[in-house]
Amino acid sequence: MAQRIGREIEELRNKLNMNQSDFGALFGKTPMSVSRWERGINAVPARTLLALGLLARKMGMNAWRYWDLAGLSQEVARTMLGHDHAHVAAAGRR
Repeated sequence: MAQRIGREIEELRNKLNMNQSDFGALFGKTPMSVSRWERGINAVPARTLLALGLLARKMGMNAWRYWDLAGLSQEVARTMLGHDHAHVAAAGRR
């Protein structure tokens, strides 16, 4: 599972056309942290998973994968996103 989320993080980073250093700086993390996440060596902190989900959503990607790993329920996601965007969280669960 860690390698799968690592691939998704790498895909998001590449979609943003960022190197590991710049990407890590978005979250206050080092390039080594990003490298370890992408290789599935270290777990991604919950706060960072939430931020990754928001970034993925902004890029038109599935945010729910990150939020689910952070322990965010659909109910909380709906509240966080507002009623108009609840379908985004629900669609990501499928």
